[in-house]
Amino acid sequence: MQNDCNLVLYSNNKPIWSSNTYIGAHDGEHKCDSSYAFMQTDGNFVVYDGNNHALWATGTQGSNYYAIIQDDGNFVIYDPANENAVWASNTNGQL
Repeated sequence: MQNDCNLVLYSNNKPIWSSNTYIGAHDGEHKCDSSYAFMQTDGNFVVYDGNNHALWATGTQGSNYYAIIQDDGNFVIYDPANENAVWASNTNGQL
């Protein structure tokens, strides 16, 4: 999580995926130095600014969903009921 409200996956110091939630330093509405990403209990993975405003979300909904960054570099949210991927960054193979 960067201090500009952007969640970014890097490989070898190069960005391979981002939430595209970059907010400039002079934005008065958003507090980015304490922004965070959170896997909610409803199954939605959300990026929040420091004022708890949702900036981006996967839009996934389901009980006990979990998020992992796989060994191949893909960030994936899984449904534990059937182990199916319900969302992915599609960054596999970019490590």
